[in-house]
Amino acid sequence: MGVGGAPKTEASGVPEVEPALRRGSGPAGAGVWETTVTVTNAGKGAMHVQVAAVRGERFTGDGKTSPDYRDARTSITLGPGESRTVTLRGAFEPDRVLVDPDAKVLQLQRKLAIARF
Repeated sequence: MGVGGAPKTEASGVPEVEPALRRGSGPAGAGVWETTVTVTNAGKGAMHVQVAAVRGERFTGDGKTSPDYRDARTSITLGPGESRTVTLRGAFEPDRVLVDPDAKVLQLQRKLAIARF
């Protein structure tokens, strides 16, 4: 673990991620939505990170967890320049995909780590 319990990068340099929707999101049957996304580490550091298909805002205006928020997650490890395609399944229609939804990994250009539908 790195500083403050955050995952430690394996090499010098800060990872940058670039999610790209491959097939988007669609019903997989029986009320399950399937979202496929390709995540690329464009930086020089290795990273272990979560990827989440989400719906709604996570927190309310007063900082409490929103009851309408939903997410489906998986964890991946990417080396410098590496890409991986992941499929997330959840019982909701997601509106975006977030890389590192809990903001635990130091990333350059974090705002680019979101793919919206």
